[in-house]
Amino acid sequence: MSRPDRVLLATALLALVARAAVDSGAPALLANVALLAALLAAAAAAAAGGARWCDAPRALLVGLLLLEVPAVYGRLGGDGFEYYALLRSPLLDFDLDFANDYAGLGAKPVVTPGVGVTSRVLVGQALAWSPAFLVAHLGALLPGGPAADGFSPPYQSAVTLFSFAWAAAGLLLVEALLRARFGRAVAVLTALGLWYATPLRFYATANAFMSHATSAGVACLFVWLWLRARDGDRPRAWLAVGAAGALLSLVRAQDAVLLALPALDLLLRRPSGSGGGQSPSPVPWGLRRERSSSASKPPSGLVGHLGRLCAVPVAAAALQLAVWLTMYGTSFLAVTAEQNWVASSGSQWLLVLFSPRHGLFTWHPLFAVAVLGWFGWLRRDRVLAALCFVGLGLCAFANGLLIDWWGSDAFGQRRLLCLLPLFGLGLGEALDALRRRPLLAPALGLLALGAWNDQFSYIHNSNLVGNKDQGATLDRVAAAQVDVAWRTVDGWRSWLPRPVWLLAYDNLRGVWLDDGPWSLRGRLDLGGREEAAVDAAVGDGWYPADPAADYRSSRGRRSRLVLPIRHAQAATLVLRARAEPPELEVTLRARLGGVDLGERVLSGDWQELAFDVPAPAIEPGFNPLDLVWSATARADLPGWGGRNTAAAVDRVELRRER
Repeated sequence: MSRPDRVLLATALLALVARAAVDSGAPALLANVALLAALLAAAAAAAAGGARWCDAPRALLVGLLLLEVPAVYGRLGGDGFEYYALLRSPLLDFDLDFANDYAGLGAKPVVTPGVGVTSRVLVGQALAWSPAFLVAHLGALLPGGPAADGFSPPYQSAVTLFSFAWAAAGLLLVEALLRARFGRAVAVLTALGLWYATPLRFYATANAFMSHATSAGVACLFVWLWLRARDGDRPRAWLAVGAAGALLSLVRAQDAVLLALPALDLLLRRPSGSGGGQSPSPVPWGLRRERSSSASKPPSGLVGHLGRLCAVPVAAAALQLAVWLTMYGTSFLAVTAEQNWVASSGSQWLLVLFSPRHGLFTWHPLFAVAVLGWFGWLRRDRVLAALCFVGLGLCAFANGLLIDWWGSDAFGQRRLLCLLPLFGLGLGEALDALRRRPLLAPALGLLALGAWNDQFSYIHNSNLVGNKDQGATLDRVAAAQVDVAWRTVDGWRSWLPRPVWLLAYDNLRGVWLDDGPWSLRGRLDLGGREEAAVDAAVGDGWYPADPAADYRSSRGRRSRLVLPIRHAQAATLVLRARAEPPELEVTLRARLGGVDLGERVLSGDWQELAFDVPAPAIEPGFNPLDLVWSATARADLPGWGGRNTAAAVDRVELRRER
């Protein structure tokens, strides 16, 4: 590692530490300065000459990841309390009595009938968090530090930031694998797609107290080690693969099925014949591009490699078994099955993949593109491509066995984030298929998917298409996407160039009184069926619409309509209105965009009130029409006990000469 790379690593770690310090009460400036230093280090590393890890594409990726650090939620919540209790209690209390842990965190304890206060989760997340917890504890022990009790903000911030670090490191490992095969551009584009167009970013920042970001990061390490091991014949490499797989299995039990992939890989690439004879193996992954198309020596010592692969997972299973026996006794199997909601009606694997209720491909179409890329791998490495499909099938089947196969309040199918590195291989292959063409088009496609995903996470969190636990069909999601996009663009109206804003309104809202793809053809019916247009046009000074009436009643002395007018041309503005109540004597003064259009007297019968509108009074966009009433029922009708109305307005028309 070159000196600029070491400086980058040091400043990136410093940015994480500074963020944890700010969560503990340090000035926010500290985190901003540390983050700026890390960004400058990334730029300097990219600009430095000589051999280095961080070139320009990686500097972009690292910089974008660093910019996410301020967004990481630095407190525990939900399942995070259980993971944390299983971490703090053994390290600081030297026991598995979690009652004081939940109390110290201010969380509701998890109680298992017949057992007492427990933690239903596996020990993997606690193990993955332990380095950050220990660093936070050492910092708390320093003079002037916070309470070294395991509950104070530095501890919670440290572990959630470490979940983010696991996800970021895993993404960088996937980028390294793809760079070796496809080059820098495809590798970085794939990594950015995996970050922005999948649930990974959501669970690495907004929900970092859960296990899904850690699961994705450990899975990336597992696949990275596996593909390195299959490219050689080093015994210790398979031991490392097993160690990563063991941690992956302890983070989320369902992810244990992925251990089958390197085991099957060894079996499928087993030398043919008896007596240990060797024959050419399928083309391996290849960490160097020049090796990707050549045959390599098949792995030797099949039994030995399988033994090394399984050694650490067996030890990890024994560790988890010991924890369960301590908490639940010999009935641990029944207790854990009930706690983890294992269904008895078979796997709902098809719904896991395609249901509108958090289905993998339904919520995040980028994964479907990645699966198409696996078919491309069949030409390069049939075994690896087949194992990608096997991994998807095993994970979908295992997670489909759960009663809540949709993942409760999940954003997408979060439980399948362990497949992120395999999806990375497929997405890289799909992008590489476009190598002979400019990558601008797929880059724009990834940008669109990322924008969709970012808004979808907001829609999901805001319950705009229903409860988080329920399904979200495409028609409702698409309508919510358009609505959120419009609100975002409209918030930028003050600084966006007017032509750009008008173009955005054309495409996202598109309702114009005079023209446009969804034109009202010059007529806004306040009591009709144009509900979206009416809602957008009705301002202050109106009573809620009466479903039984074909008009809208004014309230008070001033009522406002906001008219969407596309073209600044002279016109005649016509209001169909009457006094309300009919015996009220009232005069209407109309102003459009601050320009006085004159006065008209209302009667108790419906009539059309026409106003000449000069072109300068109209500005392309939203035009406020203020209707000022000279009298109201409560102020000018003695003894009136009804609503404070002045008029009823049926419709507004904008008429122009053809």
